[in-house]
Amino acid sequence: MMYAWVGNRGQYLASKAAQLDRQGCVVRVILSGAGSRVKKTLRRGGVQMRSADLDTDHDKETGFDDTPWEHFTHEKWMSLNGVYAGAPMRVVWTGSENWSDKSEVNDEVTITIPRARAHEAYARHFETLWKRHTRHL
Repeated sequence: MMYAWVGNRGQYLASKAAQLDRQGCVVRVILSGAGSRVKKTLRRGGVQMRSADLDTDHDKETGFDDTPWEHFTHEKWMSLNGVYAGAPMRVVWTGSENWSDKSEVNDEVTITIPRARAHEAYARHFETLWKRHTRHL
């Protein structure tokens, strides 16, 4: 779940996600404000994507800031249910950091929550958004 996934850093992370998907990991993403290069890389890599950017009244003038969206997600987190560094894990990384070039120099925070119960809560939230509050890309 990532809000601004853009720029060179975003492209690097999209390439990594696509590589992992091609290697057999199940990678799914919900995007808001992702760059077109990032989406293209994910799509070519076979990553399942949905967008939380929703223009519910079909009026480009009524959205947030310079966008047509009335609804979007500003969430920034990643979860893993699998093997990391050779060990089985269920973990969540969350915080204020977008996957963008600017976030590497901004005052951002990311925390790691290595708890199965936290992972399960985030996974339930993801599934709800995936099924009910997003659109296919």
